[in-house]
Amino acid sequence: MPVISEGAVNTTAYGFSQQRLADLSQASEYTLVTLYVDASGSVAGFEKQIEAAIKNVVDSCSRSPRANNLLIRLCLFATDLTVVHDFRLLKEISHADIDGCIRPSGMTCLRDAGVDMYRSISAGAKDLRDNDFEVNAIGFIITDGEDTCSKHGVNAVKAAGESLVLSEVVDSYRAVIIAINNSSAHFHSQLATFSAGCGFDQVIDAGQADAKSLTKLAAFVSDSISSQSSSLGTGAASKPVTF
Repeated sequence: MPVISEGAVNTTAYGFSQQRLADLSQASEYTLVTLYVDASGSVAGFEKQIEAAIKNVVDSCSRSPRANNLLIRLCLFATDLTVVHDFRLLKEISHADIDGCIRPSGMTCLRDAGVDMYRSISAGAKDLRDNDFEVNAIGFIITDGEDTCSKHGVNAVKAAGESLVLSEVVDSYRAVIIAINNSSAHFHSQLATFSAGCGFDQVIDAGQADAKSLTKLAAFVSDSISSQSSSLGTGAASKPVTF
């Protein structure tokens, strides 16, 4: 899997080739979906459960009336960022792409993940918009811990989000940060502060990494994706889905 290292977190790493754009001619509008999942050492022991939740998201989205309008980018973050796959049509994603993708190690570059999320949406949306597609977006970051190693600060995350808004390349977007398997009051306070300062629309506590909680998490993510995709063309982001 390709790794986005310190020097590669920039818009030149994103976007669609002309061939890829030609493959998207089956629809006139798309929702860009980014899933950024914590793969640091602290998720060891429940990585298979997280992979199962990602598969459930894909399966649930495939049953949506908007399934053909979704492009999904799956990334992992630890000490560095790893792209499991770039924006890909839902029908092109298989369970095999997800099996074994999380190999816990290293620290947590949460802020770098935020910068990358906004920049990838911005670049991908611009390519689509320049080729006469309508586009909106929704992004998720799932983490069990605070930032411990990012090269970027909070201001860089905020600036990347503001740049996405100012570029006017998306009809609308939502950004959601999800806490999992960490009940620390300090962690949740820090995550709320990070979210408020970086343009996220929702902060969700998904609870412990057990089967019941992760099934609920997968349903929340897929419902949020479907809701945001259905709002495309209205000029407004979807209403928050209740967790």
